[in-house]
Amino acid sequence: MFPKAKVAVHTNSKLKHSGIWIWFLACLIGAAGYCFAQDTIYPSYEDPEAPADPVREENIVIPIPIRGGEISPSEAKREGKIQSRGALNFQDDVFLNPGNGFGFALNASQGYISDISDGENINPSPQISSFSGSVFFNEDRRRSSFHMDLGAGSQFYYHTGYDTFIRPNFTANVNYAYQVSKNTSLSVADDFSSYYQDFSPFTSLYSPIQEISNLSNEIVLSRQRIHRNFISATINRQMGRKINLGLTGLYALYKYAEEGLNTTHEFHIEGYLDFELTRWLSLTNRYTAYLNSVNEGEREARIHRLQVAGLDFNIGSYVRFWSGGGVSFSEYQNEHRLAESIDAGIGFTSLNVVMTLNYQRDFTSALGISRLMLTDAMTANVGWRITRWMNTMLESRYSRSKDQAESGILETLESSGQLGFALSSNINMKLNTFYENQKVINYSISGLDIKRVSAYLEFQYVWPSRGRSD
Repeated sequence: MFPKAKVAVHTNSKLKHSGIWIWFLACLIGAAGYCFAQDTIYPSYEDPEAPADPVREENIVIPIPIRGGEISPSEAKREGKIQSRGALNFQDDVFLNPGNGFGFALNASQGYISDISDGENINPSPQISSFSGSVFFNEDRRRSSFHMDLGAGSQFYYHTGYDTFIRPNFTANVNYAYQVSKNTSLSVADDFSSYYQDFSPFTSLYSPIQEISNLSNEIVLSRQRIHRNFISATINRQMGRKINLGLTGLYALYKYAEEGLNTTHEFHIEGYLDFELTRWLSLTNRYTAYLNSVNEGEREARIHRLQVAGLDFNIGSYVRFWSGGGVSFSEYQNEHRLAESIDAGIGFTSLNVVMTLNYQRDFTSALGISRLMLTDAMTANVGWRITRWMNTMLESRYSRSKDQAESGILETLESSGQLGFALSSNINMKLNTFYENQKVINYSISGLDIKRVSAYLEFQYVWPSRGRSD
């Protein structure tokens, strides 16, 4: 599928790579020691003579989100709900605080990537330096809230025996929430990114785009630039005390640099009706329609999913369990197929911790290669604000997808993690790691056996300081 060109591999770079990992470890240990010392000497940024907050942390009831950590601004304003700190990094503390009308961040990082896939057309184990900046704007009013952030930067690739090359990257995020009436809310969001996907940024578990269907399957591809754009809109209506209904629409664009991969346009629409039986048990009903089309405008895949009487348990104030089943109907290459749909999981959300474990089985559309799959996927997310100075986030996903037009199977394991330190009220440090392992079994498409490990150390300056935003 992909063109291959041989390159020379320099074995004498192993010592240099070992030095990089030792440097990472030394910075990590130093940062941890510094932060623990700061916790002991200066337990908080606030003025010690300022009056104490009358709301005690242990008295705050944290809502259980549908997906870990995400609570819409309109919902938070209407019901007094707050967002778990476990789903946010230290930059989010500043960028997403409605009290900050304007601010910016500057980032510098040094990374390492080892691509040991079958493809020989990629320079093995390069060192990467990255520099970027971003600005944000917030406007918060009684019935509405607005957030926008824009970012740009460059990645510099180095490898012994090869020329240095530069890859620019761009991001943009806009979201708006409006409280139409006491029981009706509206939200819209647009999330754009364009970057060389081998060094994708790990931000946080928070996302302004409401994930509604999980019917798209973004598989691991060779290192290249990918443009992504997601536009979503949601309207929600609370009918009395027991019934909640709404409608969500999502458009997604994926554009690939590699020849032979299809630019993909996705359209999702989902209607939902939830009925609260008791304070701890609700029935969920959902209908989802999905359309995938490629460059020429041909309709590559249609998927319809119906879930009736799914169970949603709120166990106490912090734990949520959901289980739903239904049926999915697909239309692909003039053939119709029927399959069961399963969505079950458990989540824990407190002021400083968010955890979710989710299993799903459904039809999916493999992006880029435009194939209809029947996918079993297990996803786990953990976010933990360990102290005021330290946080960690982990994401992992395993999926096994069977092509519905042939007997091929695609297995993918992806894991990413972040360990963050607030070195001061304006300076943060993050250590990010990524692991991707994808293999094919009896599949006709070549170039999808990919194994990749990357890590980078990042320093960040943020204004205004967290002392103002916390």
